[in-house]
Amino acid sequence: MSTINRLNGNVTTTFSLPDEVIFDYTALMDALKRYSRPRDKVTQLIKTGIVTRIKKGMYVDGRKDLRALPVREAAANLIYGPSYVSLQFALSSHGLIPEAAIQVTSVTFKKTKQYRTPLGDFIYRSVPEKYYPYGVIRRAEAPGVPYLIACPEKAVMDMLYFAIDLRSMRDVQSYLLDDLRLDEHSLRDLDPAIISEIAEAAGTPKLLLCGRALRRIIK
Repeated sequence: MSTINRLNGNVTTTFSLPDEVIFDYTALMDALKRYSRPRDKVTQLIKTGIVTRIKKGMYVDGRKDLRALPVREAAANLIYGPSYVSLQFALSSHGLIPEAAIQVTSVTFKKTKQYRTPLGDFIYRSVPEKYYPYGVIRRAEAPGVPYLIACPEKAVMDMLYFAIDLRSMRDVQSYLLDDLRLDEHSLRDLDPAIISEIAEAAGTPKLLLCGRALRRIIK
C-alpha cells in the first residue's frame, strides 16, 4: 500500500492508495472510506497531483515515476476494450521501425475510437472479431502492469490490414520497406508459420497476398 499522512489540526489522518498502478473508482473510494466525504477527498487528491485521473473511473498514483513502467500500454487495454496494443506503437516496441511512437495505437473488434488523456493520446482501430485474437501476447515487464500486445508478426499484419492500394507483391514490399521503413534484418526473424495463420484467419485476398509477400521477404 502507498500510505499518505495528512495533519488536520491535532489529528493525523492516514490512508493508503490501492496497490495497483492503475486503479478504478471503487478501489479509490474503498481506500478513502474513513473520510466522511470521500468524493471531496478524491477531488482534492486530483488537484494536488497525488492522484491522476486517466478517464472517468480510472486513476493512477500521480507521485510514481510512470515513465519507468509500461503504464501507457496497460492503460490502453483498460481505457477501451477488448483491445491490444499494435500498429506503430507495437512496431516501435518490437524494434521493427526506427521511430519512437508518440501515440499509443491499439486494435479492437469494437468501434474505432480515440481518447486524449493526461497519459497521452490513445487510438483504437477496428478489425473483424474472427481476425482479432490471433498473434496477441501478454507481457508482464513490471509487477502490476501486465498488458496485451500484438506479437511482431501480428503488428506487421495489422499495418498491412489497414494499408490501402496494395495490389501486388511489389506494392506490399515497397510499403513495408520504403513507406514504413521496417528493418529488413528484423523482418527475417519473423515466423512465417504465424504470418500464414494470421493471414488465413483474416481470409481476405488482400491479407493472403500480404502474407505471401511478407514470407518472400523473410526467406
